[in-house]
Amino acid sequence: YRTQGLVGRVTYDYGHKYLLEANIGYTGSEQFAPENRYGFFPSVAVGYVISEEKFWKKALPWWSKFKLRYSDGLVGNDQTKSRWLYFSSYSVNGKYIYEDQAPNLVAQWETARKRDLGVEMAWLDSRLTWNVDLFDEYRTHMLVSPNTTIFYGNTAKEVNNGIMKKHGFET
Repeated sequence: YRTQGLVGRVTYDYGHKYLLEANIGYTGSEQFAPENRYGFFPSVAVGYVISEEKFWKKALPWWSKFKLRYSDGLVGNDQTKSRWLYFSSYSVNGKYIYEDQAPNLVAQWETARKRDLGVEMAWLDSRLTWNVDLFDEYRTHMLVSPNTTIFYGNTAKEVNNGIMKKHGFET
């Protein structure tokens, strides 16, 4: 299995208070036909450490850390049960020729948009801590096995026909 990717990241930290990170990914997979081979996956994250502000340190010296953060980005997936979704092969068994699963010439990257809102807190010189994250994921173009009837005469490789949404929280 072959992939090829280019990635880039920029981070910025101003006074340990204002945080920014931006990422880009441009990834190719042999799973897809040449015209759909590459996907672009950007993301960004920001953070604000309120507890680094002078007014916070003066008013609440026992509250060691209070940080708000948010991230939003795209990720891709090319993992399937089949190999080379756009390609079909044949095999010979005695005097019969059998076709492998029918190809999917328009298969593309499965993509997910992931978002996270988090709060980090610590008290008493970080002896007591608590973190909470609210997350949301919306996955589209999911690679799923297609439903075929016996009249089709063959099975088919995965198609981009799935959608999924999930959300929740972690503490």
